[in-house]
Amino acid sequence: LSIDAGSEAMFYAGLYEAETNHVLRRFIAKARCLLDVGAACGELTAWALRSPRIERVLAYDVSPQRWPVFRE
Repeated sequence: LSIDAGSEAMFYAGLYEAETNHVLRRFIAKARCLLDVGAACGELTAWALRSPRIERVLAYDVSPQRWPVFRE
């Protein structure tokens, strides 16, 4: 997963939309799989991949510019 730390650091630190991310991170901690539709920068995908319970993560974004990020 390629991360541009300068422009996307707030996403991956969980500071962007913190009130939403708090709820989603609680959900991810209990989930076994995640389908991230509209994955954008992949911040939820990255959180899910760090969770020991997660067995499978599928991430999709309609923007072709984002696709290489999720292929890594």
